[in-house]
Amino acid sequence: MKLKGVTLLGIILMVLALLLQIGLYGFSYTGYEKDAPVLVMYGTEDSKFPNTIFRMAMGRAGFQTLILDKDLEKSLSIGEEISLPRGYRSQSIVILAQGSAATSSLKLFDTDEDTLGFVLVNPEFETNYSMEGMSTEFPTHNVAIFTDNSDPKSDSKIMYERLSGEDTLFGITSRPGGVTSSEVYMNPKGNRYLSVSSVDKGDGALFYMSPSFQIELADYLCANYMTDTNSPSKAIIAWYVILIMSAALFISGLFLFLSKIPVVRYKMVTDNKDKIDTFTTIVIVSLAAIAACVFIVLLILGGKSDLILMGASYLPCVMIALMGLIRLPFLIKNIDIKRPHKAMSVAYILTIAILVFFLMLANNTIGIRNAITSNLRILFSLLAAVIDLAGILIVARCDGVSRIKGLGGCSYYGKYIMVIFTLVPSAVLFFAGVLVSNSIATALGLMGFACAAIPFLASLPVKRHSNSTTLTAVTHAGIYLILLILAT
Repeated sequence: MKLKGVTLLGIILMVLALLLQIGLYGFSYTGYEKDAPVLVMYGTEDSKFPNTIFRMAMGRAGFQTLILDKDLEKSLSIGEEISLPRGYRSQSIVILAQGSAATSSLKLFDTDEDTLGFVLVNPEFETNYSMEGMSTEFPTHNVAIFTDNSDPKSDSKIMYERLSGEDTLFGITSRPGGVTSSEVYMNPKGNRYLSVSSVDKGDGALFYMSPSFQIELADYLCANYMTDTNSPSKAIIAWYVILIMSAALFISGLFLFLSKIPVVRYKMVTDNKDKIDTFTTIVIVSLAAIAACVFIVLLILGGKSDLILMGASYLPCVMIALMGLIRLPFLIKNIDIKRPHKAMSVAYILTIAILVFFLMLANNTIGIRNAITSNLRILFSLLAAVIDLAGILIVARCDGVSRIKGLGGCSYYGKYIMVIFTLVPSAVLFFAGVLVSNSIATALGLMGFACAAIPFLASLPVKRHSNSTTLTAVTHAGIYLILLILAT
């Protein structure tokens, strides 16, 4: 295939988008000197931490980031001495602790000669005696608290009141960034700081991915620890703009690239209909309805977010596998039918480009390495991806055979109502979360929706502009696996 004109322009835009993603990843390792202070993080191991984005933002403040998996509460109870890895022991550190690790971090690190201060994110009291001994004089270092919980009795506000001696109910607040910015409290000495976000960002990754939180934290670190950096907010905003722009460039390039590539066409026979799809429709609709009801019940019962997420994420591959099983007799019956067109080289270009770009985009937003929280979860994700691969191989081949026979498209790639069925449970979960104002359910619904929709949209061009069911299935299953790793 000769690359020229619009086709060549599409390739150039896709390559440029990929180079921008690679550049963003490399940029996340810049902004600080070798002996720069280190932001040492505890309590983030359960939150699928988006390390690339956060490393980039803290680098703009002149800080390195070091994520450590350590149970500080247990270490405090047994009197264990905490030490940093060898390469960081002689450097100044700021401790960032999340959740229940917050109060333990204050007691463990306040006497450390290398400690500059503390940043606590949504702190939680481990016991009724968690704050014993803490006052306006202890810890002696600066303490900044960041939270999205505006409840007057939240642990964050109670802790700030204890450490600062200030009242948050009648105290003086400010909004440095305008009406939509965080509500900020600060004591007269300037060594106690509380930021209450105006938007409920949820726990874990969603909070750390917020540009407003990153900018506020970077500005705080710069102002309090004099890291000689200028306008971290501009660099952080520019990083996000380039991230979004590269995705737009890739999509534009993909469309330009496809615009001159002919779609594989088959002779149509209108007087024959594939009646088995009626049975498939009934089965899929019933399954989707039952699953949606289960999601709603689980949502009402509450506290089962992991189970809901697993269902929302894995249900698309179950439905595709069911489509494949129902279609398998049709494929076996017509196994000898040969494809009239050979696979085009465009399929290989599309497959590689789409998979690599999605991998880089996922790594730059969530972080693939930190998203893999356990061997069991990655095993389930791999198993689901294999099931998805097998199902797509069958339904994509059946769709091709059906078109060759003149029956028109069938199943997943020929009857788009099937794709809609895979979206129904997650859509129900999303709207249920919106109706009951449950941000976690809403986020889980969006994640499940993405697991069903994105692999289809990414693999459809490979299917339409080539004749390769294998590469179609690899594209679909590959992107599905990336999303599962990020979601589970």
